[in-house]
Amino acid sequence: MSDRDIQREERAIYLIILASIAPVVIALVIDRGAVDSGGTLSLILGSFGVVGLLAGLRAVQSRLPRARAVSKRER
Repeated sequence: MSDRDIQREERAIYLIILASIAPVVIALVIDRGAVDSGGTLSLILGSFGVVGLLAGLRAVQSRLPRARAVSKRER
């Protein structure tokens, strides 16, 4: 299994987590009442999903080589 396959699976897992938790979080926001233990766990799990996705995107962007200017003397 290559690194790209592993990264693709990680992103899929994070998206599945966010998709399954989204209705609970939306209901919590609409209700605006007291947040019980299940709601708290859902918010924590949703935040882990968001952080995981952002960390994965940041890792992909950091692998790109940096652009640099080439002067005439370096040629």
